[in-house]
Amino acid sequence: MFDNTWWWTFGTVPEVDSNQLLSIVQQKQQNNDNNNKDINNNSPQILDVRTESEFNAGHIDKAINCSFLPSVWTFQTRLEQIPLDKTKPIYCICLSAHRSIAAVKLLRQLGFEAYQLQGGMKEWRRLELPEIKEE
Repeated sequence: MFDNTWWWTFGTVPEVDSNQLLSIVQQKQQNNDNNNKDINNNSPQILDVRTESEFNAGHIDKAINCSFLPSVWTFQTRLEQIPLDKTKPIYCICLSAHRSIAAVKLLRQLGFEAYQLQGGMKEWRRLELPEIKEE
């Protein structure tokens, strides 16, 4: 049964911490480098649900931006336009691990194995982990 309260941005969802996600990203990159495979085919699925301006100010390498805003009611429609693979986990990111709760709830209801980044980009940045900035 579909839970219509998925958009509530409180509660708990499965999480990974920043160092775990960094390790996953680096391991996939190393595997791709060693096997000479297309990095996009084997990269972890990282879904950044912050606004476009937040995303452009700095994001994790290979992250896909699908903003939770301006409307939670159109988020699912925007999400369905992204070619996500149900056989691979998805790691959801927002600024402070608030909006990503709702994204993880929805993705799990749609049959994905989804996790949020514990502490969001604030924690990622506190640890001074690498990020990409758009010009």
